[in-house]
Formats: sequence, structure tokens, C-alpha cells
Amino acid sequence: GQSGLDTLPGRKHVVGSPAIERAHKPGRVQPELPHVLINYKFTKGAKDEGPVWARACAEAAAQIDPNYVLSAHPSNVADLNGLNVSHAPFTSLLERTTLMITRSSTVIYEALAGRVSVIYFPIAGERRAEFADSFGAFKTAESADDVARFVREHAAAPSFNADAADAFLARHISFDTDQSSPRRMADFIIAKLAERREFAATPPTKLDISALWRWMTVRGR
Repeated sequence: GQSGLDTLPGRKHVVGSPAIERAHKPGRVQPELPHVLINYKFTKGAKDEGPVWARACAEAAAQIDPNYVLSAHPSNVADLNGLNVSHAPFTSLLERTTLMITRSSTVIYEALAGRVSVIYFPIAGERRAEFADSFGAFKTAESADDVARFVREHAAAPSFNADAADAFLARHISFDTDQSSPRRMADFIIAKLAERREFAATPPTKLDISALWRWMTVRGR
């Protein structure tokens, strides 16, 4: 299957992701009870397809976790009345989760990095890109019945395939334990500017990593 790089045109330089680095918890101890998080992400067709997808996921999740949470952006809610909707920061919701249900999204990387099991439930005709081949890291549901079955299987035998998750992440994500991704990004930018001889080759003595991260956060994921 495609890697994340294959889906983007032009020249690329990999620097990693701050969000995925923060989520990376290889030694995480799994909670004793299952807790399901639904990642609601609909920018098109939300009026019709979104609520149908959300309710199918919620019905499946409620089989094993009546306190499941559906994480939705305030501008992407549509008609979700009666569901356990939350607008809390996604990272805080993920920390308490054992199973996540989602469409195509970078939160799949965050969940796998945080040792959270994933059910990938794309809608019909959705471009799957790098998620077309799971490497065994997550389950792919083609219908609401599949979602319900995978949820029940998770409750009956909760487990996380760390080897498969690591293989998938290695295919698509770059981790560097010695340098954070904002630092790697800054170093790359400084080097490219120096190559063009428009700026001094000597990098600044101090880089405000927090300011760079705030800029990235404003741009959104």
C-alpha cells in the first residue's frame, strides 16, 4: 500500500509529527475495562452521511461501553442528538481509550502510537490512501455490522498487536528520540535558507520551539 509520502506530490522532507510524538506511549498499561472513542470527522456530506455513520458507531460502542464518547468538532456536529458527544481535547479523550472508531484521519497514527486499538470505518467511495493496507495494525470495517462485530471481539479478548502497529507506524511515521519534530523542522528550514545564501549560514543560538509549535497548532492538523 501507499505510504504517507506516496500520497503527496513533489519533494518531501520528513520531520515527524508533534501530535504523534506526544501520543507515543509504547509502555502504556491497558485499562481494565473497555472504553470506546468515536472520532467524528465529516467535512462533506455531514448533513446526511455523518449522522448515519455516527449512530452506527454509537450503537456498536454501546454494546460494551455505555459511556462511549463521540469526539466532534463544534463546526462538524450536524444532528447528533442523543449521542455522547464531547468537544474536549482529543488527546485527553484518547488517554482513557482502549478502542477508537474512525474514518481516514491522522488520529489513527496517534491511537496506534498510544497503544489504542483501532477500527477503521470509511464511508463508501472514501479515498483510503495509506490506510488501505493496515499491516494487521487495525481492523477495517466495510459495514455497520462489521463495526459491531469488531467491537464485540474487542470486549471478549482485548489485546493490542504492538508488532503490527509498529510496522504500520514505521511505514508512515518518523520518530527520533533525540530530536523533536519541531526541532527537526527548524533545522531543515535553517539549512535550506543557508543553502540559498539569503541568510547567514550560522543558525540562531536559540530557537523558540514553543512559538513554532503554537504556529503549527493554529494551522491545524
